[in-house]
Amino acid sequence: MNARKIVETGVPVILLITCLILARAWSDANQNFDSYVEFHHHHDSEVDDLRMQLRGLNDTLNLKKSTVWVDNQTINQSASDYTSWTFSPSYAGYLEILLSSATTSNTYVEVLVPSGYGVPPIRINLTAEHEENFPVLPFAPVEIRVGNTNTVGNTTETVTVTYHY
Repeated sequence: MNARKIVETGVPVILLITCLILARAWSDANQNFDSYVEFHHHHDSEVDDLRMQLRGLNDTLNLKKSTVWVDNQTINQSASDYTSWTFSPSYAGYLEILLSSATTSNTYVEVLVPSGYGVPPIRINLTAEHEENFPVLPFAPVEIRVGNTNTVGNTTETVTVTYHY
């Protein structure tokens, strides 16, 4: 055999072996890439979850969250009576109490914390279509009273209480 014939016969075999090696390398690379993407995708979702938690905590820190505790509730009272609601705030913040309507100008809002916590009650007279804000801390339940100081007759008030935290 001459050298030319060996080279001509060996070229297709070498090309075939090279193609098989490249195909195997391509398959391994795809598997490695898929594993990498799967691992990092999972990692990215954890990072996204942590970012979402951080945004939520920043919103809480900056009092950008709120929950309506009493939603435009109409209450009927006799003279010198009050209606109360008790809530336990989870974070420091404030209450926004809106008196959207009242049949008397003798309406008040009172915010109380149990006596063992050393926080004095806050009482403010409130007229219809006005609101007041009251600070709250997370360590104690809060009682909110809306009442009237009338000596006779019945009254009706409409109240919304929003907790901002």
